Amino acid sequence: MEPIFRSTDGALRYAFSFSTEQYGRSAMAGMFAPPGTGRGLSGMDGAGQAGMVRAELERLTPAQRAVLVVRYAPELLPCSCRRRCCSGQYVNDEFGRALKALAEVYTAPLFAGHLSNVRLRAVLIRAAILREKPDYTALGKQFGVDRNTVAKHAGMIERALVGTPREIGEFDRAYSRIEESLGEAGLIGEMHAA
Repeated sequence: MEPIFRSTDGALRYAFSFSTEQYGRSAMAGMFAPPGTGRGLSGMDGAGQAGMVRAELERLTPAQRAVLVVRYAPELLPCSCRRRCCSGQYVNDEFGRALKALAEVYTAPLFAGHLSNVRLRAVLIRAAILREKPDYTALGKQFGVDRNTVAKHAGMIERALVGTPREIGEFDRAYSRIEESLGEAGLIGEMHAA
């Protein structure tokens, strides 16, 4: 059996982005589509393939799943309600729950004995996992803490979640485990042209 996805990144992005609003092509669309396009990643096939990746994610610890959700799930989803008050998008609940769990539960032990703002931690966690560089001065003003405190907390979060050159972080542990799991399930690998 040929793998469905070329890479772990591709499999995770697809699984977290697959929408229940995606439908398979109609018979007419299938008749007129150029041969050999796509890999069956729509409709029920797409749902099944996203489900297979998600089943492998369930084998991870909750913290490992959470870091992968924050890294690969879309933060915002499109909204087509067309109401005047709608911005055209809304926060992805899965992303929001994962970020909240990382901020309130999984990184809380890092700050034992420190005053720590959980909302600031969430911003720093998101930035660390998405490999963004936050503005410590602006965050300090926003959350009413010193810039150096923000930088110190950012460093603690980065070490735990992303790691350092000498120490592996939670993201790398999660990525290694899911890559191995997806490979064993035959979902990722090198694809050959037919």
